[in-house]
Amino acid sequence: MPAYTPTTWTNGVTALNATNMNHIETQLAAVQYGINIIPPYMLANNITINNGVINTYTCTGVGGVSSGATAVFMNLWFLGSALGTYAGVTPHGTSEVTANYPTVGTCQNTSYYNTGSFLAVLDSSGKIDVKAFGGNLTGFYLQMYAYVY
Repeated sequence: MPAYTPTTWTNGVTALNATNMNHIETQLAAVQYGINIIPPYMLANNITINNGVINTYTCTGVGGVSSGATAVFMNLWFLGSALGTYAGVTPHGTSEVTANYPTVGTCQNTSYYNTGSFLAVLDSSGKIDVKAFGGNLTGFYLQMYAYVY
């Protein structure tokens, strides 16, 4: 993440000139904290994730998401192969604590898509894990549309 480097100012001593003002402006322009909207970018397109399997997705460096992003806004949808099927989304390598991270699903039947929009926390390398619980995730789609820097 870009960081602001403060200038040491001494009242009445530090010159208020173009060099110092340009330095301040450059530092402020580099700070990009906040939410950045990107064109929708598909990470997974109509795939299957089998029950108990974890798929890892790199979210930074693709689709306009900058390295250093800490989270991405996502859409996820799928058909479950069994009643109660759901998807858990965690930072890559996180132990299974889906109660602390987004879950999508708990299928009521196998004929309708389960959908969800959420903020997914990334690990330090910009990755997430998606795991299928209770059945296979068929017709699985995963799309990013914004990120937090």
